[in-house]
Amino acid sequence: MNTAEETPKETVERVSTQVSERCHNACDQAKEMIRRNPLPTVLGALAFGAAIGYAIYSRRDCSVADRLVKESRSFGRHLSGAQGKLSGLFHDGLDLAHEGAGRANRFVHDLPTDQVLDTVSSTLNRALNRINRLKFW
Repeated sequence: MNTAEETPKETVERVSTQVSERCHNACDQAKEMIRRNPLPTVLGALAFGAAIGYAIYSRRDCSVADRLVKESRSFGRHLSGAQGKLSGLFHDGLDLAHEGAGRANRFVHDLPTDQVLDTVSSTLNRALNRINRLKFW
């Protein structure tokens, strides 16, 4: 059909279809390139992202060196406080484990041993009887 005879709706649909097809083709080509060359593609994307990040970051007031110094000091402060936190967590965990072991010990000692042994023994006997009744042809 001649473009002069198309209605605006038909023109929009035709252009939309063409753009959609071209986008799908570009995506397919990009996927194929990534499949064939994964490492260079990832490294290229990383370099591109770093360049964009540097361009955005360089517009700030402080220099990269100043920012690194500030970040390293902040990291040092957080790291120095982490030792106390980790130690506290470790000791809390030990205390909880000790309490749990004490409760388990008391529970085991409070069990009526004759009943427990009879229950375990009868359960094992039933299991062995069932196994003996199985026929393996």
